[in-house]
Amino acid sequence: MPAQQTLARQLRDIKPPVEIHDISFYLYWGLVFLSVIVLTVALFYLIKLLFGLRRTNRRKAWLEALKQIDWSDPKHGAYEATRLGRLLLGDEHRPRELYAQMVEALEPYKYRKEVSELAPDARAQFDLFVKACDESL
Repeated sequence: MPAQQTLARQLRDIKPPVEIHDISFYLYWGLVFLSVIVLTVALFYLIKLLFGLRRTNRRKAWLEALKQIDWSDPKHGAYEATRLGRLLLGDEHRPRELYAQMVEALEPYKYRKEVSELAPDARAQFDLFVKACDESL
């Protein structure tokens, strides 16, 4: 009997389980969600930066190609200047006006079987457009 009494005394000292409030599950998923948002925003800005740099480099390459046009064949030069000029147009208002004037000046050299030498005023319009594009970059 003494063994039962000591066992009974030991069992009286055992307390019932206590509920511990644990928020680690919510903290984990909150950190995962926050990490996904931060990584998404960082990836967005990285892609935007890479495409922005690439676009600038393309525009510089187009400007260099525009400067290298060979005017010994005015018909081919007029087509090439029109194509590259259209690619170079940005949001600025001045290059758009100059592009329209350049296309109008180069119109007599396009859509004809045989063309004459490039007129000085057409060449001046072209040079003015190239200068405006060079300044806008």
